[in-house]
Amino acid sequence: MLDGLELNGMNRYGECIVTDLVGWRGRPGVKSQDVSAPNSDGDVDLPAHNAARNVTISGTLIPSQPAQLQEFLDRLGGLLQGDGTVAGDQLAGGRLQVGWHHSTRWAPVKWDGELQDDYAGQGDDMRLNFTIPLKSPRPQKFGDVQKVVIPASTSYTDIFHRGNTVAYPVVVVSGSAPGGYTMRTPGGTTYQVTRPLVSGTPHTIDMRTGRLMVGNQFVAGQVTYSGIFRVWQGRSISVRIQPLTTGSPVMTVSTFDTYI
Repeated sequence: MLDGLELNGMNRYGECIVTDLVGWRGRPGVKSQDVSAPNSDGDVDLPAHNAARNVTISGTLIPSQPAQLQEFLDRLGGLLQGDGTVAGDQLAGGRLQVGWHHSTRWAPVKWDGELQDDYAGQGDDMRLNFTIPLKSPRPQKFGDVQKVVIPASTSYTDIFHRGNTVAYPVVVVSGSAPGGYTMRTPGGTTYQVTRPLVSGTPHTIDMRTGRLMVGNQFVAGQVTYSGIFRVWQGRSISVRIQPLTTGSPVMTVSTFDTYI
């Protein structure tokens, strides 16, 4: 499914069949820089990172009636004009979602070239073959979301995900805390907010960026400590929230199953 349009099954235009999906399964490429080690064997051991994921979808539309061919082509050309939001972070484009063997993965994508189309057959037997070039600037793919609600307490609560790479939770803090609040792990990672938390106006923190958002607006200068909570594959972390003065803040932690 691309931006809400079913590409492998029945849709309003007829029967759509994906014939090839290149670049989606498996790992993305690796980007690194080769620097020869001076006066030594081999190269300097520089960090390696995952490259963007390039995906190409090829398919065929068997229209319910010939007039649907152009309608479908127009629909394809108008896709990916919104945003491919991942948690609280908006990215240009839209979302590609692929179901395979009873599991579903999705990723934000955008156009990476021209839509290619070719008509085959004649009359009522006419079909449309198409190729859609896409790019996912972030190579990660996402699955289900693991949501945990944690009230203010001195005790810690575990958060986790079921993916195979590091995940960054999105935290929504609701309730009331006039003097602000602190979120902390047993290891000492701390995220402390001094902005008053008002009932009905939740705070949102995307742990990938560490930004505090209130009412879809970025808030600067009111985060005393900005420790980032990361959830590694195969492990959970424990967190808690407490008011700095008075109040009863509640944190809702959403962690997407994250894959590479």
